[in-house]
Amino acid sequence: MNECVSKVVDMRYLRYYAPDYDQNKHEKILQLLEEIKRKHGIEYEEIPVKKREWYNRKPVMTEREVYENHLKPQTRVIKSNDLDTETVAKKFKSRSGNIFVAGTIAVIDNKKVLWGTPFKQSEFSEEILEKGRRLINKFQYGKEVKDIHSELFKRLKENNLPQPEIRDKVWLREIVVGFRKAGIRKEDVNREYYDDMAKKYDEETKIVDKKMCELNLIDDRCYKKTLQKNLSSKYGFLPSLSVMFVDFLVLSEGSNWVIEGKKKLNYEAIGQVLVYNDLLKEDYLGLGEIKKGIACFEGDERLEPTCKKLGIEVFVL
Repeated sequence: MNECVSKVVDMRYLRYYAPDYDQNKHEKILQLLEEIKRKHGIEYEEIPVKKREWYNRKPVMTEREVYENHLKPQTRVIKSNDLDTETVAKKFKSRSGNIFVAGTIAVIDNKKVLWGTPFKQSEFSEEILEKGRRLINKFQYGKEVKDIHSELFKRLKENNLPQPEIRDKVWLREIVVGFRKAGIRKEDVNREYYDDMAKKYDEETKIVDKKMCELNLIDDRCYKKTLQKNLSSKYGFLPSLSVMFVDFLVLSEGSNWVIEGKKKLNYEAIGQVLVYNDLLKEDYLGLGEIKKGIACFEGDERLEPTCKKLGIEVFVL
């Protein structure tokens, strides 16, 4: 993996609903899970759900309880992540109504099942052993995640990125750029701090709002609420629509970061973060040094060397 890629030990891990019906297969699965943990740092948990003569752990829940509580509520997510788009019922339930969960390997995120298989578990585990977190990061939240940027933003904050060694940061979303390029003068772009309104905010929101006012940063909410209308009246309709929106801006004592968010690292993200970096420097002189980053669920080994050359850090979350 290229040096510019920061891997995050997040809440995503593997779960084994044990045991498999075959003892040799069961032992092979556990062996592979241990190897995956040692090689890639991907944790796993073993949940006993079935009695076997040769299996010495007592079941903590039944197969039907797993089906009803772990799998069925996630059926849309599991189906969206399945290559054959199979439903939970088709995967784990027979036509006669019997449940077959024992032996299943599942990908878990925040204690919820994103995908699971009761078939070819060894083959799937061997593929994870080869590809590591890159493979399990491909599984998404399906229709549960309506906004990829919201999820990426949450993960950046949870993992204190970028530069996790620096504690005090302010994470911002949807910062407006391109005022100067659109011919809009600096004195017409202002953000004001209102004490009366700030009293209604929680502490985190107060800190964020105050910091944005200090640097005169305009976000999507502020722009669309009042500023866009004022600029349209003065400059016409087109200039006010020519601005762009930076996905994430992270402020800290060490340095500030412009970060583009994408489901997967791609050419577009590289171009966007380079352009946004230049526009931020033009529109917000008080930001000083700005570092560049791309946050994504999945990297791309073909593009990561280019990112390194351009000074763009990739955060695979």
